[in-house]
Amino acid sequence: MNRQKCKLIHFHAITQHTVDSWSAVGVPLVSDYCDVLGAIVAKDTETAKQRLHSSDTRWAKRFDRLCTRIRFLSVQNQLLVLQKLNTSLVNHLMSCMPVSVTSDYALEHDNKILEIMTDSLGLPKPLSPQVTQQIMLPLSSCGLGVLSARNSCATAYIAASHSVLSSHLESMQLTGTTVTPIASSASYLQTVDEAINDWKLTNITIASSIAVAPHYIEPVVSDIIPETAQDIVTYYSTRENLFPIQHTLTQRTSKNIYLALVQWAAGIEDIDVRQHHQSRLTSIYGKDSHRWLTLLPMHPLLRLHDECMKWNVKLRLGEHPGNLTDSPNCPKCLEPNALAKDP
Repeated sequence: MNRQKCKLIHFHAITQHTVDSWSAVGVPLVSDYCDVLGAIVAKDTETAKQRLHSSDTRWAKRFDRLCTRIRFLSVQNQLLVLQKLNTSLVNHLMSCMPVSVTSDYALEHDNKILEIMTDSLGLPKPLSPQVTQQIMLPLSSCGLGVLSARNSCATAYIAASHSVLSSHLESMQLTGTTVTPIASSASYLQTVDEAINDWKLTNITIASSIAVAPHYIEPVVSDIIPETAQDIVTYYSTRENLFPIQHTLTQRTSKNIYLALVQWAAGIEDIDVRQHHQSRLTSIYGKDSHRWLTLLPMHPLLRLHDECMKWNVKLRLGEHPGNLTDSPNCPKCLEPNALAKDP
């Protein structure tokens, strides 16, 4: 045993003899929290949340470096980086830790990303619920591909929990153990129940924040997820078309948000504005309509000037690109009055 790499983690009272024995061989004792394999093991939820929000954790330092350095990139490169790195920085944490622990941290993470996007694109503050949710939709669902960590909390934990419970059940069947996984991990199953309910509530809450009655229709959330954690293994064992689980649940959330955007557009009173947003949402939902947002600017012909990128992204989000007459010349080719001549 390599004692330099060992810790004794205990969340209950231990005897002084035990403390002295382990201290004598140089093994530190931990009684509140410990970072294990990139996640947090803590004595209670509040301790875990406090540690998660600490600025000296490995993931916090990585995220702070990203937020600091990304502002030096072009708008095109900023968007490409956030598409690849945003949720990957926290997805492991969300898979390992209950929603009750990660939800506030994920929301804070999203707010920092939205702040970067708002500053880079020159979007008006505060962002409307429609623009906020569209930014964090997948590219194929009319978004910018900067996925929401908060919307992924429950899906990541549910998928990871299904894997854990399935493996646990298989190992019990192989060894002939008669104790059921339900009886042996009731507290764990409670956190899975919370994740299931959180996913359903998140879908309904987001949709209702975008669209309003009479055009609002409550999203469907009960046909691809079990009612309780007790049924999670048997539920998905007969529904192989729902794998991978996290991808399926994320797709449903994205679809519900897009439908809420369509319902919101249908409720706009001004007919011209209504038709504009309906046409916009239809066109950017089309196949390959987002490919220009995924191109790597490895050649001069594939690079978009920051102003051009801002205008295009704002139009995709349904925001006015600004007073273009203030800068009639094209910022890329510098042709005089290019915007006035553009049909």
